[in-house]
Amino acid sequence: MGINRISKKLIIFLFTFSIISCKQNVEKDKVIQTATVVHQIEKKQEIVKVENQVSQKKAIDFLRKFYVLYLTDINEDTNRCKLGDYLTEDLIESIDASDGDLIIDSQDYEKIDLNTLKVSKTNIENVFKVSFINYDERKINIKLLPIKESFKISGITIFRKSINFTYPSTVTKPGTIDAYDFNLLSYVTDSAGDRTQVSFFLEDFSNGFVFTKDSYDENFEYRCIKKKTGKDLKLYYQEDSDYDKYTGDTSIPLITIYKKGEDFYAVSSLIENGKEVKLKEVESRY
Repeated sequence: MGINRISKKLIIFLFTFSIISCKQNVEKDKVIQTATVVHQIEKKQEIVKVENQVSQKKAIDFLRKFYVLYLTDINEDTNRCKLGDYLTEDLIESIDASDGDLIIDSQDYEKIDLNTLKVSKTNIENVFKVSFINYDERKINIKLLPIKESFKISGITIFRKSINFTYPSTVTKPGTIDAYDFNLLSYVTDSAGDRTQVSFFLEDFSNGFVFTKDSYDENFEYRCIKKKTGKDLKLYYQEDSDYDKYTGDTSIPLITIYKKGEDFYAVSSLIENGKEVKLKEVESRY
């Protein structure tokens, strides 16, 4: 009987030990498997990180190459930079229809020091910041579209204090009628003589809009950026021409133009204290 009891206890002990050993092996296997999975995830993340760094470097090199070519053309009055190799068709159309040169955010330029050119990444995917000195520092956000092993520039954003302008914007397609297609609009205040008369002009040049005031004691001439909406045309201050610099809030339009029937109307704090005025299409200022 004593031997049987000992045998039973031994069998129970061995069985229990076997179960515990199995559980320990299972837990050990789970730990090893978990560690393997974590290692694989970390390895994949590291690969993705390296790939992103390589892609960003390629993008920055692409943008730097484009801007060096483009700015060199400006400096040397050459035409070696082919926009079709670097920009999408939609963006080229938008640039052709815009005011001034969106690529350098300016209507005027001097010889640009290429040493001031900087290209850096942003927190937005495929968007990079380009900056350089042209009179003052210009900062532009450039959106890239990955194409096979290279890129094309698909969007440009320029900044005006609290308002941004992103292109491509709405472009009037060939064969359609632009409701805001005009050469020269004017508004002349009622006056008793030449010294009290004030004339305002809105002129659409090939390189941008100019908003002008002519009077006996005060004049201005502001180059503007246009922004179309579904119901009006807003002109924002870009830079002055020959007179004093504009000191107002550049996030607010200098003037808003809209149509009633076939007639042009406008509202501007610079004309008649902001009241609605009717504009007249004219052939010249004189």
